[in-house]
Amino acid sequence: MIKYKCRYMYNEWNCIVKCIEKKMEYTVLEFYSQYFNIKMHLGSIDNEFWCFFPEYDMFTELLSPIDLYKNIDILDELFKSPYESMTIAKGIKKYFETQLEEDTVESHIEKLKGHVYTNKVKVVLYDEERDVYHLIYKINRSKNECMMASYRGTSPNNYEVCLPFIDSLDHHFGHCRILNDHKYLNKDIRDIEHIFLNELKKLDNRNQVKIKKISMIFHGFYCTLKIPEEKALFFRVV
Repeated sequence: MIKYKCRYMYNEWNCIVKCIEKKMEYTVLEFYSQYFNIKMHLGSIDNEFWCFFPEYDMFTELLSPIDLYKNIDILDELFKSPYESMTIAKGIKKYFETQLEEDTVESHIEKLKGHVYTNKVKVVLYDEERDVYHLIYKINRSKNECMMASYRGTSPNNYEVCLPFIDSLDHHFGHCRILNDHKYLNKDIRDIEHIFLNELKKLDNRNQVKIKKISMIFHGFYCTLKIPEEKALFFRVV
């Protein structure tokens, strides 16, 4: 939530812009002021920005999200109101400037201090659209790679492990939020795996489902996992 003030002629009013949803294709912003509240979709294709107002079924292109006065003119053509066009144009500018200051996944990893090639989880990403958490550990900057364990928030008993390149994380996971206060941050991934396996045991005992054994190597140790047969496809050996 970003608070800001707008002025027009002799009037001044308080405004708020809030990101209520962030998708890969666009971001949903909501603007609040004493004059009106409105939702807007803000997106871009090949660095060409656009905004859509679903409540009014209105669409327009923007030359740049931080070009305040040009955007005021463009939005005024839609709303025919300086109060609405000023509130939205300045809110877009404030929001976009805040986004430029935020970390990307790669830059966040670069800023990590201390020993990062470790079994301790150093970065937690959250994909709100899919409700998936990504735990990043064993970060090897010299080889441009890291380990990532991913699981759904609603079913932590299903998780998969992969070995992505660090410089590809923003492309695939740039839409995710970086969580700095997650319960698994700085926890040993082997302890977290025990939690997942305990969840599997509970599921097995509760449902008495068919069990399928999968053998794989975790962190240099050969082990066999017992998991529900219909959920075996969620696991991938690396």
